Amino acid sequence: MRQRGFSLIETVLVVTILAILTGVAVPVFTRLLTHYRIESQTHGLLADLQQTRANAMYQRRVTRVKLYPARYEVYSSSADSGAPLRSSLLRYPLSVEEGATIDFNERGIALTECSICVDSAEPTGALDSVVVSKTRLSIGQRDSGHDCNAKYITKR
Repeated sequence: MRQRGFSLIETVLVVTILAILTGVAVPVFTRLLTHYRIESQTHGLLADLQQTRANAMYQRRVTRVKLYPARYEVYSSSADSGAPLRSSLLRYPLSVEEGATIDFNERGIALTECSICVDSAEPTGALDSVVVSKTRLSIGQRDSGHDCNAKYITKR
């Protein structure tokens, strides 16, 4: 008589192989997801800084970005006493080299030069930093084991 189906040994072997593959894939997927989220947050910050710089030139007045560890706020002028135009909450905290305020004058020149880094629990190899210089905004990756300082950021 011919039997149909799988034997117990075949089923256990397939389940074991799937468990091993899942055990390897989950940490890799988690690391890739963290990498993507850090890069996404960094690109969003860079885009908001570029838009704030463009608004300063278009409106011909000083605009301001205030940075906090868990959020940043964009103001339409250097007087940040009113409500911000935009406020963005962050998944990963920020660390700032110097100061927590970036002002762009009416010509789009940054009055504050600094480096902004996204802090994560472990190094991911993601683009995690924005360097603000007088006339340029650059995105890059902080060298592992170093502070958030422009000389330790590899710009892309």
